[in-house]
Amino acid sequence: MSWHASSVRKKRVTALCLTLALVAVTWPSPALSNLARNAAGAKNMGESGTYVLDSAVQFETDDEGKAWTAELAFQLQMTDRTQLLIEAMPFLREDPDGDASVQGLGDTEVTVSYLLVPDDEENLVPSFVLGAKAKLPTAATDLGTGKLDYSGLAILGKEFEVLDVELELEYATFGSPSGMALDDQFLYSISADYSVSDLLSVFAELAGNSAPAAGESRSDVGTFGVETDFLQTETATSYATFEFDTERTATVRVGLELAW
Repeated sequence: MSWHASSVRKKRVTALCLTLALVAVTWPSPALSNLARNAAGAKNMGESGTYVLDSAVQFETDDEGKAWTAELAFQLQMTDRTQLLIEAMPFLREDPDGDASVQGLGDTEVTVSYLLVPDDEENLVPSFVLGAKAKLPTAATDLGTGKLDYSGLAILGKEFEVLDVELELEYATFGSPSGMALDDQFLYSISADYSVSDLLSVFAELAGNSAPAAGESRSDVGTFGVETDFLQTETATSYATFEFDTERTATVRVGLELAW
């Protein structure tokens, strides 16, 4: 699992970004509670003063090896339109096939996003969010580049009754470790979440990035998955996510989200 391929998948952590809703706070679709997916999007904008804490463990396997992670995400709604998101990885273990395992602390990401245009339920005008993200090099040796990364985000989203669609664009500048020259990258993701019921949703995403360095090719990955929520209360939701992508990566994630 190369570090730049993992960063594309993380965009919902994102990253990514990433690919990632605050049901316990304001939004009516409990099946979209996982902060790890589309966390910076408009559907996660709640009332000013809202706090959300998400903790999760994840197992990932592909043709190159396996990885285990423990993740923490903290979200603060500073105003009705401004949001702070901090994502930390207290534990990361990578077991590459044919090589020694490495484990330790992972990197930390900080994202500030602003809702320029809210979703208009009366017509097809999408929501529009702008954001800025920094990756702090907190990872242990051999688990990160040891350099600061930063990027700008633009997110378009539209909510229908049971379907949410989102387009996220990101331009990222990566710090280059010794002996490696990393290029700036353009990253994108197009995602759709369909609520089968209050507790079950299915999702699909196409994500990609431009070439990370001279001599390497661009990457595009399709992901398909299902998420289920259980043990819900007014302020807490536990969830499980199962997904598989076109690079033959299978991921299982279990987490707990608290909102107050």
